[in-house]
Amino acid sequence: MSGGIRPLVAISERVGHATPGSPWAPGATIPAMGKAGDVEPARVAITIVDDAMRELVQRTGDGALTVGAALAATATLRDTADHKLFELVGFARDAGASWAAIGEALGVTTQAAHQRYGRRLSARTHGSTS
Repeated sequence: MSGGIRPLVAISERVGHATPGSPWAPGATIPAMGKAGDVEPARVAITIVDDAMRELVQRTGDGALTVGAALAATATLRDTADHKLFELVGFARDAGASWAAIGEALGVTTQAAHQRYGRRLSARTHGSTS
């Protein structure tokens, strides 16, 4: 495909379920690599993580927002986000993105991106589970 645009039909299950009309919906196209918007992502992420933590506690526990429940929920969100990063880095590599582009998107060096994600992605393509 030209211009780095990839159809999401092939990866819709890898990036999660999307609502129709969203950029992640099957059949939608997005640039293979790009930058976030003008709003500072960390500031927005704080609110999103806080909301997700509260909802996870409500859905999985007795609904009481204790420090222990908040810690457990936030740890689960962290682990899930880390898993999603590996999925998205795999998608980016499958789409032809360089380690330099992936490192830039993650805010780390090329070497750091490759060290963190390269070995596990290599194991995935060679059928290893370790």
